[in-house]
Amino acid sequence: MIDNHGNMNSYEDLIAELAGLCGIVPEYYDIYGNKHIISPETRKAILKAMNLRTDSFDEVRAEVEERRVAEWKNFVAPVKVISVNEQPMTFQVFIPVEESDEEGSQMSLRIHDEDGHSDEYPFSWTDIVVAGHNVIDGTRYAELILEDRAFRNIGYYSADVEYSRAGGPYEEKRCLHKTVKVIVTPDHCYAPPELQERRIWGMSVELYSIRSERNWGAGDFTDLEELVEWMLPLGAGFVGINPLHAIKNTMSGGASPYYPVSRLYRNYLYLDVEKIPDVRRSEDCRKIMKSGTFREKLGKLRREGIIDYDQISSMKADMLRRGFRVFYDEHYLKDTRRARDFKEYIEKEGDALESFALFSAISDRMEKDIGANSWQEWPEDYRRPSSDAVQKFRNRNRKKVLFYQYVQWLIDRQLRSAYDRAKKLGMPIGIYHDLAVGCMGGGSDAWVYQNIIADNMDVGAPPDDFSPDGQNWGFPPMIPEKLKEAGYDLFIRTIRKSMEHGGALRIDHA
Repeated sequence: MIDNHGNMNSYEDLIAELAGLCGIVPEYYDIYGNKHIISPETRKAILKAMNLRTDSFDEVRAEVEERRVAEWKNFVAPVKVISVNEQPMTFQVFIPVEESDEEGSQMSLRIHDEDGHSDEYPFSWTDIVVAGHNVIDGTRYAELILEDRAFRNIGYYSADVEYSRAGGPYEEKRCLHKTVKVIVTPDHCYAPPELQERRIWGMSVELYSIRSERNWGAGDFTDLEELVEWMLPLGAGFVGINPLHAIKNTMSGGASPYYPVSRLYRNYLYLDVEKIPDVRRSEDCRKIMKSGTFREKLGKLRREGIIDYDQISSMKADMLRRGFRVFYDEHYLKDTRRARDFKEYIEKEGDALESFALFSAISDRMEKDIGANSWQEWPEDYRRPSSDAVQKFRNRNRKKVLFYQYVQWLIDRQLRSAYDRAKKLGMPIGIYHDLAVGCMGGGSDAWVYQNIIADNMDVGAPPDDFSPDGQNWGFPPMIPEKLKEAGYDLFIRTIRKSMEHGGALRIDHA
């Protein structure tokens, strides 16, 4: 490959060019003013983690050439993000054209909002702004600009872009079509009226650290409700809590709320299991909880100076499984009102919840059978959610998968109860949630979204006054171009889940 000056590019030059095309910055300054230049080895490692081919000169050249023309060959970008104040909105469309195409060519733009309303705009060739041309592999492409004719409010839309042209001896239509996700954004974060009128204070707590005479050695959602009731007469406007994400709940495997298995679903450690109707209905649960051995264990857990995640989570998991048997027999199979509420929750959550539950069930099996702590340690045929082995496991273990969906439903309902209590009492914000900046590479999110979350790579921060040696946060990043290709769905889903049953959200490290 020859550059603009007629010089043959070296392998390192191509790596640097590919890194630039992928948005990898070549250098940065740390807090002390020292300049750091990214080495070719680091660039290559990052590109490899992004699933790009970099093992030979020809592979890198092919990746570079693909990205140079990708915009022209992809018809229209898969997602468009625009400020609400940058309208009217326009779409860049790239089409292969011949001289004879222009007279009979047509385009249409259909934009749909979240309420089901649609606007359709047809364009003849004379209506279209032609912004430029390019020739790629002997084919002439035109860059066209289509303009929306309406003002769009903040929100999500989908836009169907279609191009048709006459061709062939029988004048049959040749069409290009693509659906674009459109995101119309505000220019600043939403601030509720209460914050615009006055300053509001509250208290931030690590929920798991709350001790009470009632809980099982770690704070739970009932403690959160009581904390809300205690703080309200003091004039507090919110209670801030740590991330509630699902974690391993073991000192060896991970107990930090900032190192989650998934950011989409939550930790059952915070359930008040004695409040669950199915647990109260279970004769087994009642017998166990009344026993002297069990009461002695609880007393010890409440007195311990350090939270015993392994013991607490094990005891709660046992009660939840026993309670689930009661729920399954007395509600799920009989389709009671309680079962219908559960089924509606499952339907609302869709594939995301089922994938998390499936991961959890397989993870349990693999940990017992082979001692695996991450999905990368599973047998090869279980490492892809779409594999035949995983689908067979799903079909043979539907009740086990259903159990993990049931647990998330219980968490959702108890958390919602705590937030509703705060709002009913008049707290302006209520519960102030926290979102971890990433998830562990061996967890559920990384298994389900392997096309988006990079493997064999950790995120961190350069040296600063707080951490002179820099930081390694120990979790993988999302691949920007893959996230964009997917319409930012995982990011959107993560933010939405984190904002459920709360009045404010903190994003870690943001």
